[in-house]
Amino acid sequence: MPETTAKTKNISLENLTTFSDQMKAKYARKDAIPTAVSALTNDAKYQTEEQVTAAINAKVSSTYKAGGSAAFADLPELTEVNLGLVVNVTDKFTTTDSFVEGAGKKHPAGTNVVVVQSGEEYKYDVLAGFVDLSGYVKAEDITTATEAEILALFADEAQGE
Repeated sequence: MPETTAKTKNISLENLTTFSDQMKAKYARKDAIPTAVSALTNDAKYQTEEQVTAAINAKVSSTYKAGGSAAFADLPELTEVNLGLVVNVTDKFTTTDSFVEGAGKKHPAGTNVVVVQSGEEYKYDVLAGFVDLSGYVKAEDITTATEAEILALFADEAQGE
């Protein structure tokens, strides 16, 4: 039998077997390691691609629901059941306190209105980007000033000083 040195030790078959058993208990065999995510336990409740897609589609499709057309006086009730319901208002109207934008705003027939939740209450929200331009001059009603008329305006100002 060879001599043992500080760097080598005699290993018995019993020690080797014990060491081997300890290693087998501590480490998994390669063929025991899952190779597919589906083989693992989802204890953290991570979502699958299908679950994420379904959740997004459910939220997107429930955001707005077509509600048809109605006169202003016949708008749907402001309730959770009607949340997201979009209605085309068939007559011109002026908003009331039941609207997100407040009372007194005028909108033409054909304006779309949706029921939304604002804080703890339900309100109507106008979806149109309508701007009332009735106080402005129409382009076809403008008369172009001539150069002489413009110079005359400034001449009158110069004489007034």
